[in-house]
Amino acid sequence: MTEEEVADLLDHSSILCIKHYFRYTREMWELLENATANRTEQQHFTAAWNREDDLSGNIYGKEIIELHAFTAIGKCQKEAACYLEPAVACYNCDKFCPNKETNSHKNALTSLKDRKEVVASKSTDSLSKHLDEAIAGCEAAIAYSEGVEVVNIYQGGRDE
Repeated sequence: MTEEEVADLLDHSSILCIKHYFRYTREMWELLENATANRTEQQHFTAAWNREDDLSGNIYGKEIIELHAFTAIGKCQKEAACYLEPAVACYNCDKFCPNKETNSHKNALTSLKDRKEVVASKSTDSLSKHLDEAIAGCEAAIAYSEGVEVVNIYQGGRDE
């Protein structure tokens, strides 16, 4: 279909107001995709976004971002993709290395405590326990980022 035919079908007096319908055609999107698909950055980003299994050497696959304010909380040393949720699972994982950005960890702690309030009334003890462990790990990361020596995550006499 031509621009004139579309203008006539839509009852427009000229083709100037329908040109945007022809700007991004399927062929144009394919051309743009083919032009960028071979770039290393694009391949790494796509793999990280899709959480594909092979992220070794991926420039985007190592940094861990918390989901409250989208700040980096540390790096992951896993050699494979992790499908667990950042900040909930990371603070309990031995492959996680927290950074020294106190505000990032405080953002994650805010998110974890908000979840804990929601979960407390609606879910099982198992999920609540996982969130307690993540909160304790996050608090340990905050202490670590503030220069406090962290040996044990839990303070006091816990049975766990």
